[in-house]
Amino acid sequence: EVNALLQTGEPWVCSDVRQTPVSSALASRCESTNVRAILALTTRSQGKINGSIAIFRQQPYEWTEREIQMLRAVCEPVALTVDRVLQARTIRSLQRRTHAFNHQQSLIAQLTKVIHNSLDLTQILQEAIEGITQTLQVSHGLVMLLTYKDKLHIFKKRSRPPEARVTVVGQSLGIEGQNNALSRSRSVTPPRFEQSFQMSECTWCQQAYRSAP
Repeated sequence: EVNALLQTGEPWVCSDVRQTPVSSALASRCESTNVRAILALTTRSQGKINGSIAIFRQQPYEWTEREIQMLRAVCEPVALTVDRVLQARTIRSLQRRTHAFNHQQSLIAQLTKVIHNSLDLTQILQEAIEGITQTLQVSHGLVMLLTYKDKLHIFKKRSRPPEARVTVVGQSLGIEGQNNALSRSRSVTPPRFEQSFQMSECTWCQQAYRSAP
């Protein structure tokens, strides 16, 4: 009933929650926060609900008409502000997606050029991981190759991680990682992973293997 009333744009005026039929969830929340009286109204933009405002009292209270009108007056500027914030978030999200798409296309073009001009696999993988860390804006990126002890393991069911040696053939600090490195003392060397190790020595390598499609 409360939601239905608020959907109409009318305020919900409750002088005492304990004397008003409400859902068990709302009653429990009011009980835990010591709320007795509630005055609530939805905010709207272009005819659509984009939020709500509620004020509370810890004792039973008869809300006055003046207080109800004051809440109505506040709702319009709040609704406009909420709408602008949501629009700004949408614009930022679209900008990030556009930036990521453009970076992705640039990375593909760059890798295509490297592949045509070089047969050096290490160089190609290094170019790839540098581009990926920048596109995804992560702190660190690694390219690791697996050498299986059992060459037929790839055809078997992945019930457990295989006996394999992991070799790091490319790694890169992303923008976040570079900023973190600059914020530290210049004498501190950015972290470097061991170039080769057993998969059994690396927990997150095992987890990545299990989660791989």
